[in-house]
Amino acid sequence: MKENPVVLVKARPHPVEFWLPLLRRGVVVRATVNVSAMDFLVNAARFDPEYIRERIGSVFLDGRPVDDLNRAAITEGCHLALGMAAPGLAGASLNRGSPLAEFRADISYRPGQGPMQPVPGTLTLKLFNLVARETAASILRLGFAVPGEALDSVRAGDPQGFAACVSGIERGGREIAPARFAGAFADAPVRVALA
Repeated sequence: MKENPVVLVKARPHPVEFWLPLLRRGVVVRATVNVSAMDFLVNAARFDPEYIRERIGSVFLDGRPVDDLNRAAITEGCHLALGMAAPGLAGASLNRGSPLAEFRADISYRPGQGPMQPVPGTLTLKLFNLVARETAASILRLGFAVPGEALDSVRAGDPQGFAACVSGIERGGREIAPARFAGAFADAPVRVALA
């Protein structure tokens, strides 16, 4: 069976609103893995350390709440979810650095054993609420992969947004008109990156 060539979607950095549903759903990014979450956020995603301290209040690694980004290990294929501090009782117990963190000790992220060798790899990144909006341009610079059907679903819901945010599409080295994307590549892997 012949494999579909990757579709490259050349994105514009603004407006970011079109990309938000994909960032919430989760995108696959290429980065150095076997590093701390802080290292990934600062060196790969290019988030400002002050932004991380001040704005990112909820961090989940493979579904477990994280308190210390310097001790949380980004490993091959992991899932990292980021958002602003969550409100209410759930937020009070699940947010990063919560004084109630001891009450969730059984579900909190626990660092693995020993040092790891940094290597190229991939992880799934999910961004929520204002963190998604405020960091979308950084993630577009990093580039990400999504299934073709996920992008096509978002495009179908906002064709004008797609046209405004996409400067070009390539498949197998050939340019494709953005209007032709509709449903044509739902079965193909898609890489999104700034033009």
